[in-house]
Amino acid sequence: EAVINCLIPYLTRSNITIIGEKTIGKRVGSNTFGTKEKYGWLLHPITLRIYNADHEADYANGFEPDVKIEELVIGNDLLPFGDTNERLLSEALSRISGLKSLPVHAESEGRILLTPSSLERKQTKGLIFEEGK
Repeated sequence: EAVINCLIPYLTRSNITIIGEKTIGKRVGSNTFGTKEKYGWLLHPITLRIYNADHEADYANGFEPDVKIEELVIGNDLLPFGDTNERLLSEALSRISGLKSLPVHAESEGRILLTPSSLERKQTKGLIFEEGK
């Protein structure tokens, strides 16, 4: 999101193609303070807001993709960074080169969730709760 927002003053949004799913809308960053071993907790206060060259950060609701491709689906292995067989990179390269990419399934029956998303953390105002603590 930060990269997209920072490109807008130079390319305009209409000249940027977003491939994948809607982004989260996270315009801020945080630092971690404390150690779990010493204090039993960590503090993650918001310490920065990300602006572009025009001093804009108007993407709290995220960016809608121009090309919607479900990123994490069952049966679609995660590939190493830069692997041209990765779904989103393959689509981007095919659009740049003009060559047809491998077929992409628009929707899937199941999804893989690797870690809690920023959207899930947003619902708890950034707090992370651990069961049994």
